[in-house]
Amino acid sequence: MMNLLLVALLACQACFWTGPRQTNSNVQAEMEVLVCQVVPRGREVAVLGLRDGSGKRTPLTRLLDGELVSALVRAGVDMKLVEGDEAWTPEEALPGHSWDEVDAPVLLVGQVQQDSSWTYLRLQAVGRAGGGVLAGQTLRLDGRALSQRLQVATPAAEEALSIQLHVLVLREEGGFDRQVSLEDKGRLQVGDRFQLRFKTGTDCQVYAWLYSSAGQQQDLFASQQVYKGPPQETAWLTLDQVNQVHTLYFVAAPHLDEDKSPLFDNLAELVRQGQVTNFTGVEKLDQVLGTYLARYAPGQTAVQIQRQQGTLGGEEKYILSDGTVLKSRPLLLKATGVLAQALSFEVQ
Repeated sequence: MMNLLLVALLACQACFWTGPRQTNSNVQAEMEVLVCQVVPRGREVAVLGLRDGSGKRTPLTRLLDGELVSALVRAGVDMKLVEGDEAWTPEEALPGHSWDEVDAPVLLVGQVQQDSSWTYLRLQAVGRAGGGVLAGQTLRLDGRALSQRLQVATPAAEEALSIQLHVLVLREEGGFDRQVSLEDKGRLQVGDRFQLRFKTGTDCQVYAWLYSSAGQQQDLFASQQVYKGPPQETAWLTLDQVNQVHTLYFVAAPHLDEDKSPLFDNLAELVRQGQVTNFTGVEKLDQVLGTYLARYAPGQTAVQIQRQQGTLGGEEKYILSDGTVLKSRPLLLKATGVLAQALSFEVQ
């Protein structure tokens, strides 16, 4: 099968950089048009990712990977993101193991080339049955505009992050507050109160929010600079939305963009399309977030969203103003460049 796939792709090399060219500076709109031209409707697609002319991932290919995933989400494509940075050139076509490990009828591949003024993106959809090229188009983008975006989006260096995170929940019973524990895919009750407390081992920016299965987003800790050492806490939040699944996202990085509307537009689109229902589809929310966060992580295709319990620190005690005593062991989080932790729970 791989031989047929190689032949099909190599046969298209002669026309690889020909085809319709669009010069509109709106990359998002152009990428959405490209997706509609190339991606077969109603079929699951495995997204291998983009490479440059030498077959490698670069900050530019990662930036365009993010735009591609956003366009696929908006088009309602059922997709799987294939992780990894293995290089491949047009002559090598595709790394065989990447195709063998992905159960999808269509593989989406692309290559990026640059000249002094323009960036050319060639996108192809390859069918697993027979290895034929189903569709392919070339998009011409403003190279200078993309370079300016990269200067803003690409951090200067990676930074090791360490955070101690407490997730605290209180439930009123008989007129008194009782502390309850919470794990991923756990269950809380309407009226429970929810709070985060944390401290960082390095200066960084932190952002934490809840995202519901109904597509509602609520900030817990507004995106802001946090300095090493002093403990931070969020206001207590009363959970009042019944029969919904909420996902807590906690993100830390040396820098985070102020405008996160593209991220939440993509998350909302997944909900609107019915790809997220209660616990079903939360991994797709993670995928979209991980691709978005890759802009802050040089050398990564996507940031891994952590969900496992991980290592716990020593027990700490908190005494609230009404005398309620809370005991908690913090989750010890560590990452290089970008740290992202998620926890989903149901409210009944």
